[in-house]
Amino acid sequence: MSSRPTLVFKTPKEAFHIPQINGKNATYFCGHSLGLQPKRTFDVIQKELTKWKEGAALSYFQGEEPWVGLTEQLCAPLAALVGAKASEVVAMNSLTINLHLMLASFYKPSPHKYKIIIEEGAFPSDRYAVQSHIQWHGFDPKQSLIKVKAKNGIFKTEDLLRVLEEHGDSIMLSLLPGVQYYTGQVLPIAEMTKILKEKEIIAGWDFAHGVGNIPMSLHDWNIDFAVWCHYKYMNSGPGAVAGCFVHEQYATNKKNFRLQGWWGNDLSSRFLMQEAFDPYANAMGWQVSNAAVFSLVPLKATFELINQVGGLQVLRAQSIDLTTYLIQAVKENFENDIELVTPEDITQRGCQLSIAFKNKNAKDICAFLIQQGVVVDFRNPNVIRIAPVPLYNDYDDIDHLIKILQQACQRF
Repeated sequence: MSSRPTLVFKTPKEAFHIPQINGKNATYFCGHSLGLQPKRTFDVIQKELTKWKEGAALSYFQGEEPWVGLTEQLCAPLAALVGAKASEVVAMNSLTINLHLMLASFYKPSPHKYKIIIEEGAFPSDRYAVQSHIQWHGFDPKQSLIKVKAKNGIFKTEDLLRVLEEHGDSIMLSLLPGVQYYTGQVLPIAEMTKILKEKEIIAGWDFAHGVGNIPMSLHDWNIDFAVWCHYKYMNSGPGAVAGCFVHEQYATNKKNFRLQGWWGNDLSSRFLMQEAFDPYANAMGWQVSNAAVFSLVPLKATFELINQVGGLQVLRAQSIDLTTYLIQAVKENFENDIELVTPEDITQRGCQLSIAFKNKNAKDICAFLIQQGVVVDFRNPNVIRIAPVPLYNDYDDIDHLIKILQQACQRF
């Protein structure tokens, strides 16, 4: 095997529940799909269940950490995680619902400026959401939805520039992925955002695979809006409450249009039950419904773990070491069978590595790996995605993966 750099920190694997396969702890590399459950999650949810049991409606306003302030309580740690101001972020809804809310506010087409850019091969939910807003405004997605094509599946700035040159001033909004779900590529976010803003195009980003994975600077990058989920690298459970960023130039302006709901009304006037909507002068003004307490509080467990190891930059350093070790092991052992889909450049990769099988059945290999207790996932036509997550994966896990992968390649 390749030489092992010294771990930046001791992997706190013992802080997580590990799935069992064949009566043994699995080797789990699927955090890009659903993160493992921190053991502290039970305690943080149980605390809220007890508040419901003992206080019921009174728990909204009484006791330790009243529910009415829970969303606001999470804004500061969430902002630190994504490189934003606390006034620019909110944990609410699901990713696609948040995307619909953002498109309702930011997509303001005119007869001459109406097109939306997405990537070719975008995650279907993003594509569906964008298409629906184009149709809602009376335009045809066949002419109005512009797909950025990447050579060999890897996006470069020139791919975006080519589209901008072709479609000129007719582009109104862009929605691109911070980390591409299939390839695992980290896009040049800052550079692309700067280009979009210079063209007076609204820059929206989907960070479903970015939050908790790579360091971000949403405010300084001057992104207009961003959406993400918390059930992957933030380990908050299936269907966990998602996150949303609205740059302060919009977030602090109460006059900006948004789809309105009672929970987005400023708390200072919410219970006056006024006819006029009085939104928060921050991202919380985009809330619609009562905060989902039991789906919000699991975030606290992961915030604690990230802080314990020294923060996201420390996590990122260990992530780079783990993925570098995995890349070297794949190249040393599977040169004739596997090619790397994810860029090797550390600035263009996060936790996830996607590998493509040249002449072997990747679907069968994936099933064999899982049967042997190594959890990865498969994507058509021939790709397996592997994510060494630094909060619960280490070099021993990678060595075990390589061993079972060798057996799989011999068998299939």
